[in-house]
Amino acid sequence: MTATAPRVSANSCVTNIALSDRHGRPLALALHDPRRAPRAAVVVMPGAQATAERYAWLGEGLAAAGCRVAVAEAPEVHRTTPFSPDHPQPTRLITIDHLVRTLAYIGPAAATAVPVIAVGHSLGGTVILEALDADEARRNPQADFADASVPVDGLAGAVILGASLQPDVMGMVVRHRSATAPLTKPAHTALLFLSGECDAMIPPAAMAATARRYGAARHEVMAGANHLGWMAGRGPFDRPDLDGKATIPPERQRSLTITRIVAFLDEVAVRPSRRQQP
Repeated sequence: MTATAPRVSANSCVTNIALSDRHGRPLALALHDPRRAPRAAVVVMPGAQATAERYAWLGEGLAAAGCRVAVAEAPEVHRTTPFSPDHPQPTRLITIDHLVRTLAYIGPAAATAVPVIAVGHSLGGTVILEALDADEARRNPQADFADASVPVDGLAGAVILGASLQPDVMGMVVRHRSATAPLTKPAHTALLFLSGECDAMIPPAAMAATARRYGAARHEVMAGANHLGWMAGRGPFDRPDLDGKATIPPERQRSLTITRIVAFLDEVAVRPSRRQQP
């Protein structure tokens, strides 16, 4: 592991951490430490092809609210993917292994009573849901993003932004799944699904369908938000032509998201986590 010198901002100290995934490839973390004792630890899993920098707004905003935040960045690999099956290309796909390793890194800071939650956007949200599934028979051993064999059960909660386990909208990565079978998660892990009213990539109906299959998950629709509004800047793989047109500015979408995540943290802070159970 290597680390850069921290960059100090008004709300946090940001350190770039270099870890390795199970294949020995570099796994980068942007670690945002609050300038006071942390109230929570948050792991952020990005969407497909996205760098950690596009979610720096989450790190900064949640650090300002007193959270220690690790934003993961998958290694870039030249390969074919479910998104490009015929032509190898430079690709970043976050995996369950990356989630597990990021949690292992940030865990010592959260070894006290602070809750640990995961936030995932798009593919990153799907990875979190797959990682929480206690029924390994329903996990796809051939999916590159699902390359860890143990369920993650140490989370107090997870916030899913624009992601689903419905095969009709996420068929490239969860085509093995049923569209209606009940889904499982650890009982102590609260789930919040946030969909964008204008998200045409992962429509609210698809997120609502996934949320219902847990039996105990909350789904909320953010008015005026779309899919790409949860990523800052522009990337070479962005497809605005496939997304709906947002009716609120992206900065407003991200500000509302931070506010909702902080409120979610207040909710899960009073729930017993696995660490706190006898």
